[in-house]
Amino acid sequence: MQQPEIQPQLYIYTRKAFTINNVLQNFDLIPKLFCSEHISKLMYQPTYKIGRDMLNLELENIIALFTDRYPEKELNKVNIYYFLLTEYDLYDISIKKINLHYLQPIYWHVIMDTLNNLVNDGYLDNSPNNIPSIHSFIEHLFRGHVFSGNAMEYGLYFSFKFAFDDNDFYRYAQREYASNSEIIYFMRFDSFLQYVERVKNHYVDTFREDGLEFQAPLLYVNGGWDAGMIGNYTLVLGENGENINDFNQKIMDRINSETYAYYAEYEKFNIQDAEIVYQLPLPIQIFQSFQILNNQQIPFGPDYSRLRLQGGYYDKYKKYKQKYMQLKNKLTLEAKSIN
Repeated sequence: MQQPEIQPQLYIYTRKAFTINNVLQNFDLIPKLFCSEHISKLMYQPTYKIGRDMLNLELENIIALFTDRYPEKELNKVNIYYFLLTEYDLYDISIKKINLHYLQPIYWHVIMDTLNNLVNDGYLDNSPNNIPSIHSFIEHLFRGHVFSGNAMEYGLYFSFKFAFDDNDFYRYAQREYASNSEIIYFMRFDSFLQYVERVKNHYVDTFREDGLEFQAPLLYVNGGWDAGMIGNYTLVLGENGENINDFNQKIMDRINSETYAYYAEYEKFNIQDAEIVYQLPLPIQIFQSFQILNNQQIPFGPDYSRLRLQGGYYDKYKKYKQKYMQLKNKLTLEAKSIN
């Protein structure tokens, strides 16, 4: 009996390489707010300790400014985030604030609501007056990037990759990024769309109760790297009333299309360079993840991800892998016989 053809699935993933004292940090599913050449230079001083001491002084200045303006507010990460998002004075011309073109101030409370949800669910430590942890958090927020001289748009950035399953993606990432020190978060794109739809529906209902309309483009895709700018060929989830299935199909059509008659030549969809931008903080538990640290791969961590490979899931994977290898070997033999 002929085996059914196994189709690869579209995955999204993001790679995070933020370390303190050689320990990978988990702040990176919270969007950055600033691009700071100044802070980056302090991180790479010839004498590391001098750079750290100067950096800590800069971070203390930010905390002092916050406590001076808001003496009644608790010093914690959520309050610091709102302060930096809305009011922080750019005292240094080398510091550029992330653009907020597509997420208007009326939606700032949505960002803060999602942050508070992360705290309530135990995924963000919001302990007051924990200075080392708050320092690390601020440092993360100042690690945005400059693209072609301009600050990137606000949001979390992901890339596309086809893989047959989670383990196939894991093997790909091991080969591709083995020399790095980072955390890689990944999941199937269709599953991610379902999550985004639930979030959007929640806030659509909330805004409706307040007599407002929720119009933020929470998720959009560019066919090439463009620092998050929305252009004529950007695909925006929910545009023209389309649902997540329509959006997913539109992405696949762009990827699979061999002709671009309707598409400007310089705007071709390149899956290797495509950028997927999501504009709210994300809970890390919705992703599969693993760490690469000093050339040692730690598969499917933290523990909540590793558990998914135990028991029935892993047994099913072994059977699936066996069928896949049988089909692959068969196709290889057929190709050799033709040649």
